[in-house]
Amino acid sequence: MFSKFILPIIIAIITYTIVDRLGEWKKRRQFSKLGIAIINSILEEIGHGISQLETFLKDFKTSNPINKIIGLPNQSWSGMDTISDDVLLRIIEISDNYNPKPYHPKNIRIHCKNYFKHISNNVMIEINRAVKITKSMRLLTDDEYKGFSKVVKVYIKNSKDVQTMLNDTVKLLDKNSSKIIPK
Repeated sequence: MFSKFILPIIIAIITYTIVDRLGEWKKRRQFSKLGIAIINSILEEIGHGISQLETFLKDFKTSNPINKIIGLPNQSWSGMDTISDDVLLRIIEISDNYNPKPYHPKNIRIHCKNYFKHISNNVMIEINRAVKITKSMRLLTDDEYKGFSKVVKVYIKNSKDVQTMLNDTVKLLDKNSSKIIPK
């Protein structure tokens, strides 16, 4: 009589636990895949921005910069909503024992914000300042160009560091989403 009541309860508990775990693993896998999609769109904009800056810097000294005014892409960033808490939690979980270079993926929101809000805006201020000088019908002096070039190169390097962090994060998320039991 004891086994008639206890055995079904034990089987129900085990079944519930297994179904719950499977659902949790599926959700983790889905958030990893969602993170990959989100980060790939951010990577596309950052890559395009880096390409524009490198081209602009290369062409600035040799051609008419007035026709080269660019706007860095920054439409992928809308604050904390861009990378949801669930995706951020997946990133934190999978990068716990990861030794990153240059930035840790758990700080992805900070570094993306810095790129889209600070690097993009500040480099555009520098570009517009240099273009204003050339609009006044004078070329940049060598010292002005070296200073301008140095600032833009720093922004390009910082952008590439963010790009590296994002690429590493995509690799971690992809590896996690393909695991049988995702972290």
